[in-house]
Amino acid sequence: AKDLKLDEDRLKKDAESEAIRGQIESNIALARDLGFTGTPGFIVGTQPLRGHYGIDAMRKYIADARTPAAETATSE
Repeated sequence: AKDLKLDEDRLKKDAESEAIRGQIESNIALARDLGFTGTPGFIVGTQPLRGHYGIDAMRKYIADARTPAAETATSE
């Protein structure tokens, strides 16, 4: 936070607020429901990606997710 020149007191206060705490707990529950047990974790399209992926792999997942299903099915 200090390196990013964030207001550390406000960050701590906000992190302890009920609204933020509730959102964090909700996000953690969602991650568990999706099978994520650590970081990093991403969802690209409908594909959950757990762990580290190189930039080329991420680009491929994103490109595949952007391709309509009908085009994908006809190209196989």
